Amino acid sequence: SEKILEQLLPHATVVPAVDQLEIHLYNPQHELLDYLKSKGIVPQAYSPLGSTSSPLLQDETATSIAHKHKLQTSDVLLGYLRMFSLDFSDSPY
Repeated sequence: SEKILEQLLPHATVVPAVDQLEIHLYNPQHELLDYLKSKGIVPQAYSPLGSTSSPLLQDETATSIAHKHKLQTSDVLLGYLRMFSLDFSDSPY
């Protein structure tokens, strides 16, 4: 969070290169992304499709867009994050 980084950065000898955060269609965190960009920290999305049994893959709007463009709903959800130049963690841990 921005609050934690504000406490950490004044004492850090090296600015973190990457910050993993939960970010997806239902949790876009635009302010945090702007903050990370201002500090030169690359955001990385973990769990970009949500957790187990997440409603994201059944989202009506994302599903409709996917159907219209002959894509999977997951393609639309990941494409949404790509609009913010986000990288993704593919590790289950």
